[in-house]
Amino acid sequence: MLSNIISTQRFELIRDAIGRVLTAELANQVTLNEAEDELGIAVNIYLERTCPLDKEELPAINIVYSDTDFTDETTSVTSRGDNKYLIECYVNSASDATDSGDKKAAILLSKIMGMVRAILMNNRNLYLDFTEKFIQTRRIKTITRTKPRITNDAENIISGLLEAHYFAEEDTELQTAEIGTLLDTVVKLHDTDKGYKYEIVNT
Repeated sequence: MLSNIISTQRFELIRDAIGRVLTAELANQVTLNEAEDELGIAVNIYLERTCPLDKEELPAINIVYSDTDFTDETTSVTSRGDNKYLIECYVNSASDATDSGDKKAAILLSKIMGMVRAILMNNRNLYLDFTEKFIQTRRIKTITRTKPRITNDAENIISGLLEAHYFAEEDTELQTAEIGTLLDTVVKLHDTDKGYKYEIVNT
């Protein structure tokens, strides 16, 4: 029998860290845009949310763990896993005198998905916010528009999906992974009535 409590697995820690990094950096982008007198994009970010999103909560991102393919056993106590995460993006936009809402929503969706890709693939975020370097590499495999607008409505809600892969070492020994101190912004996961939401505590 095992004598120690099994700790949170690294594929779980990576999922949670993706949300922290995106929350901190997207908020930072809002601040940077304001400094240039530009309009930033404030995004609500959730973890494994199943409750339907209301249009008032958009734009929003939901981070979902999909699966892990253990490609090889690197040592007697470690395995290398290809961890897949689905980053769901939801936006909407109202029509105005100059543009239709569906066009504006489509442009906004592409913008947010591009920002997510740029953040996660930036070399500074290779290890997310971990000090322990158990992540070997990562890639964004696909960016997909998942819900084209096919009916006329006032909300113009559309969605997209990024498929992110993190190749990391999973340790079968009962050791505690070190969650990082690399972020300048403190981000915590709060249990709201609509699911777990990332919120910035302080910067």
